[in-house]
Amino acid sequence: MIFNKFLNSKSLFIITSQNFLNNLMTIAYFILTVSHLIYTCAPSHGNGGVKPNVTTTTTTQPTITTTTLTTTTTSEDCCPALNQTFEGTTFADGNLTLTYDNDNCRRFVDMFCTQPLADLSLYAAIVVNINNFMNYNFMNVTWNATCSNGVWLTGEPPLQIDTLQCLLTEPIT
Repeated sequence: MIFNKFLNSKSLFIITSQNFLNNLMTIAYFILTVSHLIYTCAPSHGNGGVKPNVTTTTTTQPTITTTTLTTTTTSEDCCPALNQTFEGTTFADGNLTLTYDNDNCRRFVDMFCTQPLADLSLYAAIVVNINNFMNYNFMNVTWNATCSNGVWLTGEPPLQIDTLQCLLTEPIT
């Protein structure tokens, strides 16, 4: 009889210990998950775009605004202004600066993608058409495109630019 009471109390102790360890593991997992989310690059909902008819423009993190874009009449040898795209990815958006050779007839563009704060120590990438990573580098990156028959082309073989993104990500560890 005394031996049975001892076994019952021992099994109660084991069950209580196991429940405590399971709860402790759940709490540790929660803390690790939250700290990982805090210290990783979270995607943003976008920060505007590059306005047409401007030779050099750097995008910043403005409040939500409505922008009316003016259309530009282009000849066959000139291209319209490019716009930074802020959708279709889980990466954070960087600041994209576009510099054209001529604002009246754009035939060449230099692209400069950078992070908003140098302390972030992220990689920057210029991405065309959602999944073509044209170039990437630590902190900032450059790339260019040329106009042909009214469309922007970049890379080899030439790829027509439909969407243009400046994305940021953490270094691979």
